[in-house]
Amino acid sequence: MIKKIDYNKKLNLNSRELALCISDLIINDEINTFEMIVRNMDENKIDVVTKVVIESGNPKYIYFLAKNNQKIDTVLLSSALANIENSYYIYLFACYIKGADIKLLAESLIKIRDIELLYYFAKNVKDAPIEIIEETIISSKNLKWIYYYAKDISDANIDLLTKAIINSKNSCYMYLFAKDVEGADRDLLAKNIIQNNDIKYIYLFARNIKTNLLDELLNIVVSSKNPLYIKDLFENNILSLNKYHDSILLNKPQTKKLKLHKIVK
Repeated sequence: MIKKIDYNKKLNLNSRELALCISDLIINDEINTFEMIVRNMDENKIDVVTKVVIESGNPKYIYFLAKNNQKIDTVLLSSALANIENSYYIYLFACYIKGADIKLLAESLIKIRDIELLYYFAKNVKDAPIEIIEETIISSKNLKWIYYYAKDISDANIDLLTKAIINSKNSCYMYLFAKDVEGADRDLLAKNIIQNNDIKYIYLFARNIKTNLLDELLNIVVSSKNPLYIKDLFENNILSLNKYHDSILLNKPQTKKLKLHKIVK
């Protein structure tokens, strides 16, 4: 039977009793009681508790052990957590535990290939190894996280990430990349959207993004005979009636009422 604990005093359980107590708390997932014990235990009991927690293989309790006692060996716990390969607690540990082995935890997350948490790791963890994280995100071919990584990580290699987006041949992400990523080669992205011949994103590119290929984009929109796109570009002073008058008349866009709110801005 576990002794009743006075949390306002240092614990007086012997090592064996404490080990059994901690083990029972982990098995029964009594995290609040566990945290109270860890905060109040004698320093000479740290090794006992650390051993029990690591042997349990429970990533949640490894994290909360480090979180609640600053005298814990965080490098040892980093190693234990990396071996368990739980991406969520690896990320939390790297973010919030002082003295965590950041490189080791990043390498474990890379091994797991949790691309979303790798993005957040790069974004939120101080001294995150950006280069190896970036290589993994690019090689994943996950366009969503390649885009967010390029947009939000200040040290990102924009040229490499642009190449990855272009290689995907995905017009939507080429457009978003050109619109939102600082330092992206907009002319190169425009050129590849033109090659895709995707009229929706050619129109959006012409409407919302500055590029030296604007005239080429506008010519394609006009040639598409899409009245909605042509009218919107004209009303937003992007399409010049003087310049494209003959082409617009030739294409004879319909005059029915246009629902401009349906355009993706």
